[in-house]
Amino acid sequence: MRSITISLFIGLSLPATLIAQFQPGYARPGLDGRIEAAVPFDDGGGAALYVGGVFSFADGVAVDGIARWDGEVWTPVGEVGDPAIDTEVRALAVFDDGSGPALYAGGEFTEIAGLPIEGIARWDGSSWSAVGDELELVNALEIYDDGSGPALYAAAGRGLVSWDGTEWVDEIVAPFFSNSVLALAVYDDGGGDKLFFGGNFVLTEDVQIVSIGSWDGTTA
Repeated sequence: MRSITISLFIGLSLPATLIAQFQPGYARPGLDGRIEAAVPFDDGGGAALYVGGVFSFADGVAVDGIARWDGEVWTPVGEVGDPAIDTEVRALAVFDDGSGPALYAGGEFTEIAGLPIEGIARWDGSSWSAVGDELELVNALEIYDDGSGPALYAAAGRGLVSWDGTEWVDEIVAPFFSNSVLALAVYDDGGGDKLFFGGNFVLTEDVQIVSIGSWDGTTA
């Protein structure tokens, strides 16, 4: 029988390409809380990554719930010194309502940049503004075209609503949802694009839908 010798090498130096390098901005002292949403957006000053969540500082800069990363530094979204968002951002999306692309932020807040705005707000690159009537807690945002043109959909409270640039339209509302919708995504399952919604709920309208369902603009 042949013997097999196994050699164990200890203390080898790994090539530099195999060693993770933590860069400023991504690790501590980066954001001091958690990120709930992220989306790229060009507000006119160049493409950047926008993040929202529950945090107060990014690399020592006061940002309060939403921040912009340009590849080198973190900056607040709005004038320095503004109380950005008073509680939590849960969703971000870029949507063009006819006046140009803008960043939409949804979440659990009642004030942004000192303005009384609840649930969802619009950033056009220079200022924040309200988006129609206020919404209850917004968990998710997605752009979906049901054939009548793109619209911004929001999972708000225990319902699903859409914004066409002028007003919010109730698509599916309580009491059909037993709990909140937490995620939205557009997907073609073979019958054309549909808006899929997921969460921890039971939807009881015409048929029972548990935790995940789809919307084609007319029926779930």
